[in-house]
Amino acid sequence: MKLWKRIVLIFSLTSVLFQQQVYASPALVLAPVFEGVVNRAVGKAIVMNLERRGVMYAANDAVFARTMTYVGNAANDAMWASTAVTTIAAVAGAPVWLTCALGVGAVAAVGAVAWGAYKLTQESATAPGPNGQETPKLMPNGQPEPAALTLTKATATDTPTTPQPQPVPGAGGLRLYRSPLCNASLSSDCAAQPEAGPEFPLWTKAVGSANQALFVMSGADATQQYQANLLSTLCQPSYNRNNCRVTWLKPIDYQLEDQPAPPGWPGPWNPTPRKRWYGIYRFEYDRGGPTQFDGATVYLMPNEAYKPPTSTTGTLEDVVKSLTDDDLKQPVPDALIAQLANRLWQQAAGKPGYDGLPYSATDPITAEDIAKMRAENADIRPTWGDMINSTPSRAPGQPVPISPNPIPLTPPTPTPNPTPDPKPNPEPSSKPDLGPDPGVGVPGLENIPSAAEILRPLLNLFPELRNFRMPNHSGECPKPVFDLFGQSIQMTTHCDLAEENRAAIFATMSVVWMLVALFIILSA
Repeated sequence: MKLWKRIVLIFSLTSVLFQQQVYASPALVLAPVFEGVVNRAVGKAIVMNLERRGVMYAANDAVFARTMTYVGNAANDAMWASTAVTTIAAVAGAPVWLTCALGVGAVAAVGAVAWGAYKLTQESATAPGPNGQETPKLMPNGQPEPAALTLTKATATDTPTTPQPQPVPGAGGLRLYRSPLCNASLSSDCAAQPEAGPEFPLWTKAVGSANQALFVMSGADATQQYQANLLSTLCQPSYNRNNCRVTWLKPIDYQLEDQPAPPGWPGPWNPTPRKRWYGIYRFEYDRGGPTQFDGATVYLMPNEAYKPPTSTTGTLEDVVKSLTDDDLKQPVPDALIAQLANRLWQQAAGKPGYDGLPYSATDPITAEDIAKMRAENADIRPTWGDMINSTPSRAPGQPVPISPNPIPLTPPTPTPNPTPDPKPNPEPSSKPDLGPDPGVGVPGLENIPSAAEILRPLLNLFPELRNFRMPNHSGECPKPVFDLFGQSIQMTTHCDLAEENRAAIFATMSVVWMLVALFIILSA
């Protein structure tokens, strides 16, 4: 019997440890506390679209509330769209917004999603088609079924762009490293410079130092860094140069050049064209006289120690293992938030009996709507940490809270399974006994006065004042008469002057009497 108890104890402890390992996901460790940022972003995106389309609504009416509920139901349905979705994106079984984005096909619609210095793509499942070829496998809602997520470090050196490669996120800042042309064993100044890592595919000579070089990610990165290095080096106060500026006649980019055939090569020569990176700039400045300028060509050379970025393919948990806290603080691209809100609203509007605000397939939510939302709402700026953060747990069939206003964190009431016996709050089997009917009749109510009856005492105050009329008054300007030197003289000039300025005198005295009346009232 003792042996049997030991076996049960060991099995229980092993189960507890295994359960701890299952839920010790790095995504849950890195994810911030739930703040409902994505929930609010989806709700606010719908609001921005309605306002741009001129659709009349009120944020507190029943139609708007029903719209948010329908969208919340669609979000819940997307999280539980298929086993493949929850297997790839869910962390320890808890729904996350990235699960929802996969469930509605938003990630597949956007394609390569920018994630800081990385890009995230969805690997979709395939199935044999009628002709034997592999075709995309679809979920019941018609969206491609995800098979895995792939996280790759983004670079701008793989494909040419015109006229200039796009900057790499995180690149562009001035970085000076040890030049590959110097010998650290022969020069102490060279040995003092830091060595560049293998993540930079290209480098170019620094300005003003033979021991330093600029290691860059792309041509656009080199253009920014070389310009900063040029201005900081050649526009020092000791150089007496003012108004320094750089004009790129040809920004740093690459062109494909044919390689000549080796001497004596027999037969045709068709090698792969090589890349040749270069850019042309003009450096201008003033030095107490007319503008002077220097021009030069900047060449980029390959970094021999460069190692191409590796990809991480697998579940969300596999992807998160490659990330840091800073990576999770990166903003979610506007295009992905727009697609997520669009798909949810579209699927909600397609449900039978939908009676919410109208969705427009011809004027959907755009990335510009999300950019405007970010600019106007500093507290609604979703990050990747919010995308992989657990929402309040929702079982299938329960809506996810969606609202442009703050989302309260209300944990759900768990449903016990199996049902406890006896029940904590058993239902009464019959109506309670309230005793014999006391025979009390329905209470009567007094007659409710009308609005006119309520206001009548106020409207009939001071009846004497209501009938007051200003008495008519007539006056005449006094014209004094006096005798001077035997003549009788009458003064009328002041009357003529007052009559000519009657309007001005009337207005002035009206103001005076109003002020006098005001002082009398205030002093009472």
